[in-house]
Amino acid sequence: MKLTGIPSIDNSDAKFVLGSDECGLGSWAGPLTVCGVLAPRTWHGEGAADSKTVSRKKRRQLYDLWTTTLPLTYHAVSIPSDEIDRMGVQNALLLAHRTVIEALLKKTTLAETLIIVDGLVHHSLKMPGVTGFPQADSIVPAVSAASILGKVIHDLEMERLSKLYPEYAFESNMGYGSKAHQEALKNHGPCPIHRRSYAPIAKLRCTDPNLWRYPFSSGLEASDSSSP
Repeated sequence: MKLTGIPSIDNSDAKFVLGSDECGLGSWAGPLTVCGVLAPRTWHGEGAADSKTVSRKKRRQLYDLWTTTLPLTYHAVSIPSDEIDRMGVQNALLLAHRTVIEALLKKTTLAETLIIVDGLVHHSLKMPGVTGFPQADSIVPAVSAASILGKVIHDLEMERLSKLYPEYAFESNMGYGSKAHQEALKNHGPCPIHRRSYAPIAKLRCTDPNLWRYPFSSGLEASDSSSP
């Protein structure tokens, strides 16, 4: 792992790194996904980088590598749009990070693990031993891997949802507010997986209660390195 310039990280004797990152925080539709990866501190993660700098094809290749051929220990949680609306996106983000970290800590000990979250959300998490910094996903391999796995898990779900709601091209915009997505909203209005608490959707003022009947069972959806 590269030096971060943060003494509490660089001078740690921890044997493992638990890296956590989110995907879909700014999406207008679909789930918010948080993924965590637990890896030896010496693991350099060939190909690991901030998911935003890795091509879609390469992300899928790394996902296949890290979940099958050379499996990593990981845990991912996705929170659907109706839950995001119910609890608020910040609370959903914190819940997902906590759930991921707590699940992976069952496979190690706090004393021998560095827990690093991308960004500054660790200030709000207020969990023992958890730290973080912006762009950790470009420096810490475990966070980079979490970023890539989480991105693929999130995008696979958006591709599945795009088959239910093809008007919005979720398979290409992944729920983000692209120009084509905005045009689809003008032409068709929102669908049940849009986040009605988000300003671009809220301003559409859709009052039909049937519109917001989420098409699947609600609650957290989890996947990890022991999942089939």
